Order: sequence, then C-alpha cells, then structure tokens
Amino acid sequence: MSPKDLEEIDHLIHAHESEGQGNITTRAEEICKDKPHLQEAVRKRLGALKKMAWLSDGGNSEEANTKPQFLNQFASGDEPIPGVVLEKLIGQGGFGQVWQGKSESHPSLAIKILPKDKRSTEVEKTTLAWLQAMDHPNLLKIFELKETENFLFVLMELADGTLFDSFNAIKKSGGSHLSFSDLLPFMHQAATAIDFLNDPQHGIGNQGIQHRDIKPQNLLLVKGVLKVGDFGLARLLSHTMTSHTGTLTLAYAAPEFFDGKTYRQ
Repeated sequence: MSPKDLEEIDHLIHAHESEGQGNITTRAEEICKDKPHLQEAVRKRLGALKKMAWLSDGGNSEEANTKPQFLNQFASGDEPIPGVVLEKLIGQGGFGQVWQGKSESHPSLAIKILPKDKRSTEVEKTTLAWLQAMDHPNLLKIFELKETENFLFVLMELADGTLFDSFNAIKKSGGSHLSFSDLLPFMHQAATAIDFLNDPQHGIGNQGIQHRDIKPQNLLLVKGVLKVGDFGLARLLSHTMTSHTGTLTLAYAAPEFFDGKTYRQ
C-alpha cells in the first residue's frame, strides 16, 4: 500500500471519529464509496478501534459527550478553596476547566477544576499524587491537590503556551513549519520526560506511568523549555503491561494501537 493510500486512510478514520461510529461494515462502505480499493483496509482499522476498550468505553459514551453543567459556576475573582483565587479562564471542555490564578504559596499558577466522578476520581487522585511527588525539568509541575465535595482542584505550574500554539503562530506569520533545528530539542525534551515516566526512574516502585495522549496541545512551553502536561489520561502501569482504558486522540495514536496491541514498557 502506498504512502498516499495510508494518508488517505487516516483522513477517512478522522471522518469516522467525528461523524460517529455506526456499523463497521456499513461505515467502511459508506466512507470509502469514492475509494473502494481502501474499503477492506478501513474496515480492519475500524474493527480494531471497536475492540479497544479505551475507545468504546470512553470518547463515545454519553457522559464524555455531555457538556458539564458546572462550566458557568465559576467566575473571575472567585475563591473556591480558601487561599486559591481564580483570575482568568484559560480553557474548558468535557474534562472541566483550566484557570490562571494564584494561591497563598504561588503568585501565578494554573488551576485545573475537575468534577468528581465516583468511578474515576480516586484513580485520578492516585495518579496525580504520584505525579505531584515527581520532579523532572520536562514535566509540568503539580504543586497541590485540593478538593471540595463536588470538585477536584489541581494547582499546577503555569505555562506560556503549547507547541501547538507555536505551530499556529508560525502559520499566521506566513511560515510553513517549525525548523528542524528548533523542533529537535523540543522532541528530545518530550522523549526524556516520557522515558522518565515509563521506565520507571521516579521512585514509585516497579510502576511506570503512561501519559496516553501525547500531542502538540499537551506539550507546554515554560520560558522556552518544553514540559509534558495535561495528565488527564495518565494511568499507572504494571511492571510489564496494561490494557487500553480511557480515550486518546486518534490523529496522534501510535500505529500499534490499530493492531490491537497493548502498552509495553
């Protein structure tokens, strides 16, 4: 199969992701109606996706697609936790909200607000607690975890932007891409952080941590240094292997996922 065909399959898969899954056979025939020679390859790819728990249990669920009702609950100037003040909304989505703010210990930080969910909050807290205990120059620092009856507050290092923002800025200025000489150090920094998490080298016994959603939007820049952040999908790994759970961004998924392979250290 040619590189052009593989690229076209990626486009078809993205269309499948955005428009809904439906029946695998029907969907493959439908989205390949103008390219019948790709139908079998697309059908196999969709079949692999359907078998993956991380897709069928996560991103396509009613809960994942429901806009949280609390999005309008917080406002600039609010102090949802004593000593923690919200200043500016940075972003929001199905996961929750991220604010720029301050605390008694940190005059400038990012505050991620997550709604509590009986099914996942304890796992989230456990993973974030491990990350909070780690210190690596290419991991976005988590300062504190605080909670109320309904929300979990993650107080983190405030980034200047993301690698994705840098790509967009170059395009808006008339450029086409980040130069190789500029990109390579960032990729090295990201790889160093991922290896640190996964080995493990961080002092949490024989367990590593798999980020599971590495993409330019989750690679943050702090004073010119790249830091891996947004650990909303991070999970602890067993010593050798773990199964697929949660969701990830298909456009940045490793090819092995589509062959049904699990994570290995």
